[in-house]
Amino acid sequence: MWVSTGKHKASPERAEGSDHENTIHPYYISKAQDILARMHFDADADPTQLAAWAQDAEKGTFVYATSDGMIVGHGRYTTTSGVTVGYADRETSQRYGMVANEASFARTQIGHALGRPVVLVKASQFTGRATHRI
Repeated sequence: MWVSTGKHKASPERAEGSDHENTIHPYYISKAQDILARMHFDADADPTQLAAWAQDAEKGTFVYATSDGMIVGHGRYTTTSGVTVGYADRETSQRYGMVANEASFARTQIGHALGRPVVLVKASQFTGRATHRI
């Protein structure tokens, strides 16, 4: 079973020439559900946005999400002199008028701007075995 999300359409298979970029594989839905549960998101949180993002996410990227599963910002990890640090991207920094865009400071600033908790979800969390069955 494939999941439909407006932009991401349902498709029973990935045939050559199909609209792959508009489908979300059940693996990513399952992993998103695992993350939502582990991070104590709302019981009715929708995993679709996280799953769609993760399916095409580049290594070393992350998103900021609210407890309902909505993505509210993006970021990337960079390594300099052997030290890896995450930063909110320029668009996210500008949208929330950030003073500092280091990942954890940015998360706090976004949460204050929205008036609700925000978590950081890494692309690397979408690896390994999924526990939910679709």
